[in-house]
Amino acid sequence: MSILAEGSTLERSTALVTQYFRPCTLLATRGTALAEVLGREEDAAPLTPEELALTKPDSITVISVSCKLESVLDVRDGANLAGFVNLVRDFRLSRSLTEKARKLRFPVRLVRSTTELLAALEQRDWRNWPMACDVPAACQVFGGLVMNAGIEGILYNSSITQKQCLAIFPQNFLNSSAFVQIDDTAPNVGVRCRIDSSNFNDVF
Repeated sequence: MSILAEGSTLERSTALVTQYFRPCTLLATRGTALAEVLGREEDAAPLTPEELALTKPDSITVISVSCKLESVLDVRDGANLAGFVNLVRDFRLSRSLTEKARKLRFPVRLVRSTTELLAALEQRDWRNWPMACDVPAACQVFGGLVMNAGIEGILYNSSITQKQCLAIFPQNFLNSSAFVQIDDTAPNVGVRCRIDSSNFNDVF
């Protein structure tokens, strides 16, 4: 489940709900929410972003949500990524993998600096790799590592609008006071209004 949100703060924001990604994602503005879920910000005349994404405008629900987290990784600051880069900067690819990648004309390279990692995490066309090759993009792999490390969220900038976003991993709410909850009236009776340590396993 994904919640894409708008608001003056990330503690209380307007949310866009879809059923695609596993993290809950809160965004700083409604425009950023729509851009992220549709994959683009601008129209491509004569088609709108919704039409290009084969999405009907009335299939998007906008609500207000609040959240509290105990642990968040802010990847907007390269200093917070230095420890991770130091661990992986000496990794090497096998010769056979490098040769296969060259034959298939796949761009394969390893991160050696925080600058390179930030560029990979903020790559605007990150969706191209998963769609074309059915493998996760670098930002998705990194997000999975953060989730598996037990961290509850990642603070980052949208690759499309550069506005603030917060990806939340309710899977890590065990033994935590963290929560995400709907402030508005639920879109329908089947929508769970709050996710916390008592029920995250029922949702994810």
